[in-house]
Amino acid sequence: MSKFFFGQKNILLSISIIYIFFLKFDNISNGFWYDEWHTFYYSNPNFLENGNLITLIKNSVSPPAYFILNSFIYKIFKYEPEIGRAISILFDILSFITLYFILKNNFSKKIRYYVLLGYLFNYSLIVYSLELRFYSFNTFTLLINIFFFFKIINNFSYKLLIYYLLISLFCLSSNYFLFPIICFQFFYLLIWKKNFEFLLLILSFFLIFYLINQIHFLEVKNLSSKDIWGTFTYKFFISYYFNIFFGYKILGFILLSSILIIIFINFKKIIFNDKKLFIIICFIISTYIFFILYSFIFTPVLRPRYFLHIVPLIILVFFLLLDYLSVRKQFFIIFIFFLISFIRIYFFSLPFEKPDTNIMINMIKEKKSPIILDFKSEKYFFNHLINSHYFKKNKIKSFTHDQLNLINPGSFIEICLNNPSFKSLIKKDDPKCFRNNYDTNYIIIDTLKTRDYIVKVYSKI
Repeated sequence: MSKFFFGQKNILLSISIIYIFFLKFDNISNGFWYDEWHTFYYSNPNFLENGNLITLIKNSVSPPAYFILNSFIYKIFKYEPEIGRAISILFDILSFITLYFILKNNFSKKIRYYVLLGYLFNYSLIVYSLELRFYSFNTFTLLINIFFFFKIINNFSYKLLIYYLLISLFCLSSNYFLFPIICFQFFYLLIWKKNFEFLLLILSFFLIFYLINQIHFLEVKNLSSKDIWGTFTYKFFISYYFNIFFGYKILGFILLSSILIIIFINFKKIIFNDKKLFIIICFIISTYIFFILYSFIFTPVLRPRYFLHIVPLIILVFFLLLDYLSVRKQFFIIFIFFLISFIRIYFFSLPFEKPDTNIMINMIKEKKSPIILDFKSEKYFFNHLINSHYFKKNKIKSFTHDQLNLINPGSFIEICLNNPSFKSLIKKDDPKCFRNNYDTNYIIIDTLKTRDYIVKVYSKI
């Protein structure tokens, strides 16, 4: 592996790895938003205790495996949101390594090089690896599942089959959206082996999967919430989110149109002569069909981030299909693909502004007064704030509402979430952020404002 990454022919790939690594860590403290506050709150190591684990499961709309895993890591290191972002980047690195071994064991060196470079410079994979969320973890679970699936196809043994089933059980329990891909894998293996015992294994697999996850299935209350899952729109069928996956509409159009045209022209060759390419294409198609049908029948789940785990597969299919073109056409399309990708990453910016929390912390630090914590109305935000590395580094003191009369401070600071960036539809200042909530004993002597927060400084009357 070291020869591949640091060989003389792969200097560009090695430099790209270093560049993307530093790009990600440069953004690791860049404002956390609501979904990240929520994930961080329910990844608290305290939830590992028996009495609290059910609370975590009840409040986790997504599978709780990632929250539990994060809790263990926080317990070993520190309970800080920056560590949560580092965990996400770690799974992105593990996904890259797993993809490397999938390519090494199943595809040519040329394809390996282009796919890895395409993965590194994919805009969406970079953006979502910078979130304290489960997206990079979901990508990893898919790739590790495919790694073992191809190992079975290449060299079948019952020992490998058991490994594959155990890994698939973990992966599916961690990401329910792998269901169509794992179902296709089982169907393929069943047709291939034509074995009644394997059918029993599949049925046992789904029974165990249900038993492991039944508490979560029964407890989740928000599966039909449009605020969580999104709304159905027919614009989806124009681009299938390729424009979002690859950062630019033009790049998404190039990939989608190239893939569709090449598959249409070479359909028979792909089915009969390129088994693994056909399997990867089926993984992608089955995922899209599952999401579309689920959105029609139950509740819309058509948001780009829920498709993110198949982006490496789309990149792989794209470069495999280019082999069906002439060398000149291949060179032209690959050149355009990487040129646009490099430009997008060189001028990297997040698709939306994160809350400017660090700017607000700097303002508070200058006032040298403790802050009051409102855990009743904004528990996710304040939990993230007081545990953040930047907040602790500035040694800002804090207390809760219940401690106000006991401490009886001469002055203190109240933080109001005015128009946090995740509430993109709100334009005007929120009037409640300028209200004196302690007018019996305190007056507001100063009001500070950032883009997303109102900071009120109170002094005792």
